[in-house]
Amino acid sequence: MTAPMPVAEELAELRARLERRADPTLTHLWEQSASHPALPIGEAEAAHLLEPFLVLRDLIGDGSG
Repeated sequence: MTAPMPVAEELAELRARLERRADPTLTHLWEQSASHPALPIGEAEAAHLLEPFLVLRDLIGDGSG
């Protein structure tokens, strides 16, 4: 198992809560991302890939209020 990647406080809290429930999914995703470098993509492709998440965020909010 690799060392935990540094993450924002909110993600660290979410990871801790999931692991207390014996759900290592988020930790495994971070470990996988550490061993698989990011692929360079263009701005248009990034916007296309983010679109579903942005729509969802607009529907449910970003959690800040």
